[in-house]
Amino acid sequence: MDGVELRRVLKVLSEGLVEFPRETELLKLQEMARHDLEDLQKQRQLGSTEAARRQEFAQRGRSLTPLANHIRRISAVANLRMLVLDGEKEQQSTIRFGKELSDLRTLLSDSKFGEAVRKGEALLREYPEEFELKELVGYARSEATQQETAAEGKGFREANTQFHRPGAIQGSGSGGQARHAGVPED
Repeated sequence: MDGVELRRVLKVLSEGLVEFPRETELLKLQEMARHDLEDLQKQRQLGSTEAARRQEFAQRGRSLTPLANHIRRISAVANLRMLVLDGEKEQQSTIRFGKELSDLRTLLSDSKFGEAVRKGEALLREYPEEFELKELVGYARSEATQQETAAEGKGFREANTQFHRPGAIQGSGSGGQARHAGVPED
């Protein structure tokens, strides 16, 4: 290892100590790496031979093996932690979606189609890929449209019935019967 690599090792160790400040193995390895760097600098200043440096680096490289293993474990733990958090989020989302879907079905069974459409469309923004949700919202839209059409038709029929009811038109003294003279009533 050269000075650049030892500085990188020291940087990694410093970062590890920020996350695990009381980790004695990291402290020992950091101290060893510092000594190695100092030794390397001294050797360069003294003009030691290449063979001596290789031997020293080999010894120090072996001493850094536990550090490399520890750093891999730290990374694995961090990755596992992220996977657990992602899993918890996904589980909460699934539970919430199941409850919202149940509420939507209740609205449909209570024939509250307009409210079901509003709630379903809001859910579709959050869960756009959910097939069952798309189907329920489509059904709610269809039923809401039929409900509105039926209500409009009923209003029209009631108005029409009121208009054609005997006595609805005031025109003659006999309650509109003179106008209908000779026309049989229903």
